[in-house]
Amino acid sequence: KLDSESGLISGKPKKTGEFSVTVTATTSAGTTLPVTVIITVNDAPTKPSIKTSKLTQITIGDSVTDKLQYSGTEPITFEAIEGMPDGLYLDSSTGQFSGTPTEAGNFTIKVTARNIYNDLKDKDPTVKKIKLVVMAVAPKIDVPEILGPARVNEPYSTTITLSEGTAQATEWKASGLPKGLTLSKDSQYRAYISGTPTKAGNF
Repeated sequence: KLDSESGLISGKPKKTGEFSVTVTATTSAGTTLPVTVIITVNDAPTKPSIKTSKLTQITIGDSVTDKLQYSGTEPITFEAIEGMPDGLYLDSSTGQFSGTPTEAGNFTIKVTARNIYNDLKDKDPTVKKIKLVVMAVAPKIDVPEILGPARVNEPYSTTITLSEGTAQATEWKASGLPKGLTLSKDSQYRAYISGTPTKAGNF
């Protein structure tokens, strides 16, 4: 409605659209001054909602290309406030993840989203926890197919190491060793086959 004294247009519109309104002002001299204004009525803003709950599982060295799935009145501003691994980034305006994580693990990324709804009605942003699994690169065992020769009743030792990958060995096992030889762990990246064999042969 239009206040005839102040000229203020106010109220709660019930329909969206673009409306052409003609306003006429009458002066004390009896002169009328018509003017046409355009009033645009938009839908009421809706609070952001993030639908994504997990990102695609990757391996260290791979890039993350996921984009948040969301709804709500745009523009929406996104922010990762917790749990982002090093090397990963979130575009605040598009919700696009990018980058290459530099560490393996199971991550819970806390993302917030806010828009005009938060400015007008609810000051608290939308918060969503998103899961990301980054796998370590499987290592290779650095050992020749045929080990150096051993002699019966003589001490023997050879080293086995992990190379290339980012994963660590949590347990070392060996099968088919001749009697007298055992496998022992030195570290997460190295083990030894050592002992004194008691029987000749190819094993």
